[in-house]
Amino acid sequence: MAEARGELTGASVLLRENPEVELGAGPRWLDAPGSNRQVGLEASVSQRLEIAGQRGRRVDRASAEVAAAEADADAAGRTVDLAVATAFYRALGAEERVRIAGEHERLARELLEIARARDEKGAASPVEINAARVRAAEASRLLLRARADEEGSRARLAPLLGLDAAAPLALQGGLPEPRDLPPATGAAVDRLPAVAAAARRLEAARAAAGLASAAAWPDLRLGARYTTEEASRTLLGTLSVPIPVFQRNQGERERARAAVTRSVAEEKGVRAQATAEIREAEIERDRALQAARLYDRDVLKALDENLALLRRMLAAGKVSAADAIVLQREALEGHLGFIDARIDLAVADARARTAAGLPILDDATGGGR
Repeated sequence: MAEARGELTGASVLLRENPEVELGAGPRWLDAPGSNRQVGLEASVSQRLEIAGQRGRRVDRASAEVAAAEADADAAGRTVDLAVATAFYRALGAEERVRIAGEHERLARELLEIARARDEKGAASPVEINAARVRAAEASRLLLRARADEEGSRARLAPLLGLDAAAPLALQGGLPEPRDLPPATGAAVDRLPAVAAAARRLEAARAAAGLASAAAWPDLRLGARYTTEEASRTLLGTLSVPIPVFQRNQGERERARAAVTRSVAEEKGVRAQATAEIREAEIERDRALQAARLYDRDVLKALDENLALLRRMLAAGKVSAADAIVLQREALEGHLGFIDARIDLAVADARARTAAGLPILDDATGGGR
């Protein structure tokens, strides 16, 4: 962006060339007998002037390049925002998975202790003891994996926040609820950073084509000349005009027209791609929303009730180890499925909002781009 602003600063200069001053002095010999040698002086100043509006076209081109660079920076910022949001949501989900895995690991160990107590009373079979032991090992392995995933998600998030990968992170908040998306109208697509950048580059190409056409016109050079000769002094105004017989900037004009044609195609391609990405992100978000809605309040309430009921039944000895293992696995899969669905929805919503050029977070929650 700084480079583009430098180009604009250079293009905004009133005159492209500085005034040119020439000085000359030397002896003059006269043929007349008895004449003395004299010194002749000559001085001139001239300034090149562009008469076909070249400066305005240079400013237009540079201004469009600045706007394109700003749009590119906005697009890059939105990409970073999406990467941060995705990593943050996955870290929140990993943290919740550790909590769930820890709860089920404790439950599996309770199941193993109950099976051992039943075995001491002669009321449990070797199959029941082995099943409880295997289940406890599986639960411990799942907890270890969940903790490793949590550490990995934090390590991925820290560099995106400008922190060391090993820096401790205290995550706050929860997975956001989805919000309604406005329809992707043509005006909304025009405001997208990638589309805006392509449109500004098209403007720059057209301004460059206009500049190439204006360069075919000859520049004027105005000036003044002062000379001395014997006892006389002369002051002349000068005007020079090149005759554009051979060079009329043909090559640059042809190249500029080709650049405009290419920029038109690129702008259309970027617009079509942005529209397709918006639609694709909306479809992904709708699918994630439907999956998340499968875990409504009744389903979540049933999962929690099953866990509480399982603990009471285990404590009262009213359920076998095999049945308890089945019930626990079902509850665990339900809880993990709910967390995965919430993570997928949060990420899909962030992608859809980014594709549509909307803030990932609302202003009320500290939203950015």
